[in-house]
Parts: sequence; structure tokens; C-alpha cells
Amino acid sequence: MQIPPQAQREIDRVETLKGTVEINGSEVVVNMPFQEGTGIPETFKRRIEEALSRAEIKSESITFEPKSSTDTDIKKFYLPYDLYANCPTCGDRIKWNNYLCYPTYGEPENIHFYCDECEDDFTKTIVIGLKVEEVTA
Repeated sequence: MQIPPQAQREIDRVETLKGTVEINGSEVVVNMPFQEGTGIPETFKRRIEEALSRAEIKSESITFEPKSSTDTDIKKFYLPYDLYANCPTCGDRIKWNNYLCYPTYGEPENIHFYCDECEDDFTKTIVIGLKVEEVTA
């Protein structure tokens, strides 16, 4: 059985916490001796089962299945753009030189600007999108 990437990430997390995962057909067993009674093994089991149920494999084409989470798992996400905003106090044009921490695709992200000219700080909101498509030769 081919394990989908999302399920494999959850399995890797269980193993990092000194646990084991057994998959027999559609049955998932998560053993985490140090986490018993905390609800953590059940959470991992549910996430792995969801990832397995969403997996759809086709032999001739690529199938894109949305994840339940749109978190990027990227600690420092540098945008491939230069972002500028006008200061609401003095009107100076300010470049944003920073990164986002663990942004979520399709969800609002606040970015903070600081104006050296008038020492004002302000926030703008952006949404990060992602486009994935198959390229045919």
C-alpha cells in the first residue's frame, strides 16, 4: 500500500514521539506508551485515517485532493514579491522586509509595517494562494 504524503507526515510525527503506527487495510493502530490517556494517540489516529481516506490514486493521471489543513509547515516563509504600503500617517512608501511564520494558504495573514519617517506602525492583511496544475507535454 502506498502511503499518501500527509499520512506519512503524521506517521513520522508519531515515530518522533517514540510511538508506532500499524496499518492493516483500513484499520489504523497508533501505539504511544508515553502519551496514553492524553488523547494524543487518538488525534494522530484520526489524522492518519483522514489522510488515507482522502488518498485517491490513479494510474494515468494526477489527482489533486485537498488537505484538511492548509498550513504550510514552513517556519520562515519568504514571499517571492516585494510588498509596499503607504504609511497612513505621513504617506511615505514603505517596503516590507520580513517573512511569515507558518502561514496558511487561503487564510488572512497580517503583515506589520514600520515607518522610520514618522515612527508609526500599522498592519495590512494579505491572503496567500497556491496554484497547482498538471503540465502536459
